[in-house]
Amino acid sequence: MNITYKINQALNVAAVAHAKQLRKGSATPYIVHPFAVATIVSNYTDNEDAIIAALLHDVLEDASDVYPEAKMLQDFGSRVVEIVNNVSEKKLSSNGEEKPWKERKTKYQEHLSQINDNMSILVTTADKIHNLISMSADYTEIGDKLWLKFNASKTEQLWNYESILNILKVKSLPEDMINQLNILVDKLRAIVNN
Repeated sequence: MNITYKINQALNVAAVAHAKQLRKGSATPYIVHPFAVATIVSNYTDNEDAIIAALLHDVLEDASDVYPEAKMLQDFGSRVVEIVNNVSEKKLSSNGEEKPWKERKTKYQEHLSQINDNMSILVTTADKIHNLISMSADYTEIGDKLWLKFNASKTEQLWNYESILNILKVKSLPEDMINQLNILVDKLRAIVNN
């Protein structure tokens, strides 16, 4: 990845926005995830907006109180905001309460199936790849305690990733990227069915 001025700025923003967050159920600083997603994206494109969006992909979902959408628009432009919004899950209902897990995932899958923007699809696929790599590594380390980290059962997690894989298979993605996602979903399936 070529670290341009704006990419460096986005990395700094992500680090500050996620500064108090850890990866689910671990001591790993959250910033590891957006950096990994941006690295995966940069393996497939030099598009600066896509790499920036990868770095910021969870900011509006998880840290908009620290770094709101208006500031992202001002700092990085409408294209980055569009990609980030396309890959973000809408966690809160209109009354400000968190939606149930299954409802959120179903809505996200419906939204994902309608997206035709290649850069948004690339970022979301990289996000899922890194999530699955992390889950597999955590399972190797802690076994079935992994599932205690999540708001859903292991079978629900598998359903979500299988559904996302099926949606992404018909999108315009590099073949090796979709193959990697497929292998990781197969690995998750083996873990769940163990």
